[in-house]
Amino acid sequence: QYVDRHCVYCRQPLVDSGIFSTKASIQVVVPFLTESYSSTNDPSDSTVDLSTAINFPISINHIIQWVLYTFSGLFTIPGQQSEEFMRDPKDFAERTAKKPSEDEKNEIVENVKHILIEHRPRNFTDCIKWSRNLFEQQFHNAIAQLLHNFPRDHVTYRGELFWSGYRRCPHILKFDVNNKLHLDFIIAASNLFAHMYNIPQICDRQFIAQEVTKVQVPEFKPKDISTADNDSNQWRFDDQQRMNVQKENNSSVEQLLNRLPKLDEIVDINIQPYELKTDDDTNFHMDYIGATTLLRAENYQI
Repeated sequence: QYVDRHCVYCRQPLVDSGIFSTKASIQVVVPFLTESYSSTNDPSDSTVDLSTAINFPISINHIIQWVLYTFSGLFTIPGQQSEEFMRDPKDFAERTAKKPSEDEKNEIVENVKHILIEHRPRNFTDCIKWSRNLFEQQFHNAIAQLLHNFPRDHVTYRGELFWSGYRRCPHILKFDVNNKLHLDFIIAASNLFAHMYNIPQICDRQFIAQEVTKVQVPEFKPKDISTADNDSNQWRFDDQQRMNVQKENNSSVEQLLNRLPKLDEIVDINIQPYELKTDDDTNFHMDYIGATTLLRAENYQI
């Protein structure tokens, strides 16, 4: 805006290269023909922001954005999709079949399968197990995979250290039941997951601590995937394989129905998806948001 003020004063055109390299600017500013740069606000680029928040956060705002994104992906969207499926499986399959990409269809189908079959808890102990595995995935495995693809001493094709400048090199967290923050996360996540399935909630820290120590998590095994050192592709390395292999958009309604659960397998299930509510101190929403934010910030030393 400082440069813009001087361009307006001197009646000079302005070319803004932006901060995202070759993405450049889509706004043309010409004296007497267009508005000045400061007269309008550019729409937010959620794709870049979210990509940064997922893999390369540099501020607490990035962390919070990631936490809200994961909350929706765990407790809101899959539950809503499962509810819609149970209400009318054929209509759900028909609407899913109309989605523009095969990846989007697969994601919806997998969400429903996870909620109704694969991750379905039978009691609160199952919810503790799910939460312990979630901790491992979010704060250990995802970071370990990132460091596997981009080691601490990784050098880009330009000869620069990858973990430099705006990128903060993360470190993994190892679960410790005696760490209050770690147990806070397990308590909040377990109770959120239990409530989503109408399972009675439990707040007894001692009971949850005892049960979570019994959970055996699978040993992490890194995946070898291709990565890029230039442009925005490096921010979405975990999607690279899907970008390289384009699938045809040809799943029929019948094929989708065959992949989805059968109604007689889920007759006794009642799903309650969450909409994030920050004004209730008893629903574990802010407990989860707070614990997850602090743990993620610890990953990146923010």
